[in-house]
Amino acid sequence: DQLDWPVMLQNMASSFLLSRRSEAHRGVAVLYLTALTSLALAGHDEQTARLAEALKAADRELAAQGIRKEDVISSVEVVGPDGMVQQVFFPVPDLVRDFWDYPKVQALK
Repeated sequence: DQLDWPVMLQNMASSFLLSRRSEAHRGVAVLYLTALTSLALAGHDEQTARLAEALKAADRELAAQGIRKEDVISSVEVVGPDGMVQQVFFPVPDLVRDFWDYPKVQALK
């Protein structure tokens, strides 16, 4: 059976919207984003191409609502034990979110 990724996208978007209120929702958003990104990268067929486009559209919709994915979730790329590059997502901690916009931090960027 197949995963219902349109529902997963909707749940991910809801988690991003609720992430302003609690760190738990940021964690849920990370899980959805990780699963959906993995699905989009797993295959090279028409369905995974549609999922990749849907993920981009979800980013645009969230941005239209004033939510940037990068403010909630960050990622790093690591080389896995099989030698393949993998993307690991994690919630942006409150401390980072609270101090990231300070002028000194911006100057260091």
